[in-house]
Amino acid sequence: MALGRHVSLSFMANCTQCGKELPSFTFGDQQEVCADCRRQQEVAQPEIGAKGMAQPAMGRRPSMLDMARMFPVTAAIVVVNLAIYLGGAIYSLKTGLGSP
Repeated sequence: MALGRHVSLSFMANCTQCGKELPSFTFGDQQEVCADCRRQQEVAQPEIGAKGMAQPAMGRRPSMLDMARMFPVTAAIVVVNLAIYLGGAIYSLKTGLGSP
């Protein structure tokens, strides 16, 4: 019996950074680091986007202009539909035709 040695009989996977036991049942991609260490890494190293710039934090919601830039075809369809709707409403008010 060796003094000062602790033998662990745990067969669970451990975090490669802090040594905590990882959950035994997970869905999807198996990670080598625990959730706490992963959170620390995300704060310390923000993700780099396709343009080589750090991406904004996930908590920020994109503005309408940002959404229009990300989806220009969808934005164009929405603008055309709004223009047709407003044109029909104005025509209906001027002529008195259509539902009240």
